[in-house]
Amino acid sequence: MRYPSVEECFKLHRLLIEKSGGCEGILDINTLKSALAQPKIKNFAGNALYPTLIEKAAAMAYSFVHNRPFVDGNKRFSHAITEVFLVLNDYEIEAELEEQREVFLSLASHEMLYDEFVAWLKEHVVTF
Repeated sequence: MRYPSVEECFKLHRLLIEKSGGCEGILDINTLKSALAQPKIKNFAGNALYPTLIEKAAAMAYSFVHNRPFVDGNKRFSHAITEVFLVLNDYEIEAELEEQREVFLSLASHEMLYDEFVAWLKEHVVTF
C-alpha cells in the first residue's frame, strides 16, 4: 500500500493555496506526521486498527480535517490528500465534486460522524 509522504503533503498544500487562495504554512509538523501515520496504527495485538483501504482513507481524512496541521486550507487539503491516497492505490471517489465538498464540510463541522463517513466512502470509492 502506498501512503503520501510529508514532502508530497507540502507540495499538495502549496498547490491548493496557489489555485484557490489562502495562506501557506504549517502550524505543527508533528500534527501532519501524526495524520499521515493514523492509517498505519496497530492495536496492542499488532493488528491494523484500520484494516481496509477505505478505513485507512477515512482515518487519514478525519485526522487532517480535525487536527488542522496547516495555517489555512485544512478542509480542502483533507479532501485532496484523501483523493491522492486513493489514487496512489488505484482507487478514486466516484461522486459529484459538490457532493464530495459537502461531505468533507460535514465531516469538519461534526455533522457527519466518522462511521457515517466510512459508510459514505464505501458507497463511493471505486477502483479504476
